[in-house]
Order: sequence, then structure tokens, then C-alpha cells
Amino acid sequence: MKIKPVEFLGDALDALRSFPPQARRLAGFQVDRIQRGLEPVDWKPLLAVGKGVKEIRIWDEADIDLATDRYKALIRSKK
Repeated sequence: MKIKPVEFLGDALDALRSFPPQARRLAGFQVDRIQRGLEPVDWKPLLAVGKGVKEIRIWDEADIDLATDRYKALIRSKK
């Protein structure tokens, strides 16, 4: 199977390198899937960018904790 090349645009590679280690591993796994012609495990379409463009979603435990804390703060502020 031929591996497709990857081209990072703008500061995407620097942004990827700034991820926590676990998130970098997950991102690398997703990029490898794409290079082999497979779908990423978790993605969403980026129709504003162009047809067929997909954003790979990487979930890190710290992101989930941050989102949970922000949601709880929002709920408290609505009471």
C-alpha cells in the first residue's frame, strides 16, 4: 500500500508539536490513517474551507476537564 504524503499548511505543524504528548500520539495515529486511505476516527466537515475538507478532532483528558469546568461555571452563572 502506498502511503500518501502529508503537507502541513501555515503553523499547523508547530501547533501540532505544541500539543501534550498523548494528544500528539493520537494526532499522529489519525494522520497515519489518512495517509493509508482510511477515514479519521473522529472528524467534522469544514465546508467553509472546501468540499471534502475534514477537521480531525483530538480529545485530550485535559480538554474534557476544562470543558466540564466551563460548563459548570456557565450553569452556576445562570442560577
